[in-house]
Amino acid sequence: MRKRITHNHPAPAPRTRRRTPPPAIPTTGWTDRLLLHLESPDPNLLDKETAKLYNRLRQSGAEIHGPLPLPVCSPGGGPPPGGDPPTPRVHRRVFKILFPTGETIALLERLPLSGAVSALVRVEEQDASGSWPEAT
Repeated sequence: MRKRITHNHPAPAPRTRRRTPPPAIPTTGWTDRLLLHLESPDPNLLDKETAKLYNRLRQSGAEIHGPLPLPVCSPGGGPPPGGDPPTPRVHRRVFKILFPTGETIALLERLPLSGAVSALVRVEEQDASGSWPEAT
């Protein structure tokens, strides 16, 4: 019987996980910001649609501020006169999209919202001095 000779090899270095770097903000030439307003008479439905839309916008690579709840308003402007039934209240949310990508623009063109939620997209443009207009 022969004696086996073992070689002492150094142990391999432990594998470490590398963190993936955050997605770089692409410079696509789009220098404007977008405001996305959502409105609905049903606050629960509005919150569900807002959460779905928030996740899809984040996956598209855009930098988002919001959703910000806006004050609830009545379409009539005040209480109804006499014994008329009260008008439905409108609940609103707004997103500010700072660095939209091409995928973000494509998503906003075909907004996947239910029929009870209405949406409005506004573009905020920089003025000649490079400053942004005040939010209204």
